Amino acid sequence: MRMQSEENRRDKKFYDSAVWKKTREYVLRKEPWCRECRREGKMGLAEMVDHIKRIADGGAKTSLSNLQPLCHAHHNAKRAREAMEAKALNSGTISNGTAW
Repeated sequence: MRMQSEENRRDKKFYDSAVWKKTREYVLRKEPWCRECRREGKMGLAEMVDHIKRIADGGAKTSLSNLQPLCHAHHNAKRAREAMEAKALNSGTISNGTAW
C-alpha cells in the first residue's frame, strides 16, 4: 500500500474543507460554463473549479481572481500541460527541447 505524502494529505484536507466547498459552489453558480469552452465558442458545462496559478506555485487558495470554472476535459488538459512544464523545469529543458 502506497503511503500518502504530506502534501497529498494537506491537499485532501483543504479540498474537503467547508471553505473550499462553499467557494467551489459559489464559483460554479456564478459562472456555470467552462471558461475554456466559451473561449472556443462552445457552451460546455463547468464541473471543476481550477486554480489558475497552482497553489504549489504560490496561487491563492480561495481568491476568486485565481479560480476558474472548467469542464473535465479542459481541466485534465491543463493539468497535463502543468505536469509537462514541471517535468521540463526539473530536467533543465524547456518545451522545445532547448537546454537552459
